[in-house]
Amino acid sequence: MFLDPLVHGVWPPELLALLEQHQVTWETSEEDLAVIREHTVDELGINLYYPHRVKAPSRAWHPHTRSIRPGIMSRLSCPAGG
Repeated sequence: MFLDPLVHGVWPPELLALLEQHQVTWETSEEDLAVIREHTVDELGINLYYPHRVKAPSRAWHPHTRSIRPGIMSRLSCPAGG
């Protein structure tokens, strides 16, 4: 229905009714409609995208990860204030 003006060169009544229902209207002249009618698309390409979003983990390590050297992180961290 939304591609009809491009493919068939006419605005379908259902689309015009839907647009009017949502206060989407514009003025057209007979010349405008003739241009739409006479210049339909030769080919139509449709792209379908699947977005992949990446987010940094909330923790540096999984909370259940065991250290091979218990207590190593407490020995490596800087003392408070310094």
